[in-house]
Amino acid sequence: MAENKPAQFIQPPKTLQEKFVGETVKLTPAAIEKAEAAMEDLAEDLGATLLQDIEKLRCGVDEFRAQQDVELSELFRQSFDLKGLGSTLGFPLLTGLSQTLCQMFEQRKKMNDLDHTIVNAHITAMTAIVANDIRGENDNTGQAILADLAKLVARAQQANKG
Repeated sequence: MAENKPAQFIQPPKTLQEKFVGETVKLTPAAIEKAEAAMEDLAEDLGATLLQDIEKLRCGVDEFRAQQDVELSELFRQSFDLKGLGSTLGFPLLTGLSQTLCQMFEQRKKMNDLDHTIVNAHITAMTAIVANDIRGENDNTGQAILADLAKLVARAQQANKG
């Protein structure tokens, strides 16, 4: 049976606090407002960056179709990056579309005309989502597009197996 010893409290060291040299910063309403404005500016810049990344994917797909030096693994990587950015920046529909492209690029060694049409439809939808700042998962139009494109991908996969 365990002995009844009184509880012992261990005080954690304050090493991080001791290393901090300088003034402490107090958050004022003005500072918070300034930070929020900076975040809005950053969000606008990130939207433009997302559009550039989507366009880079479109160019990669076009190069792949023209049999230039682009591997499907590179298109997968670009789609994967967009998938992560979509989640991080609040574009879940972009994430869903990118996920579908990742699956396509992962399962194929080459792409036929139907595959290219489907990929380009995904990229067009991705561009529209970011350009129109469609955020959230509750956009009915976006969800319908996502579902229809997923059905097209499934049909293409069945056609490629047969």
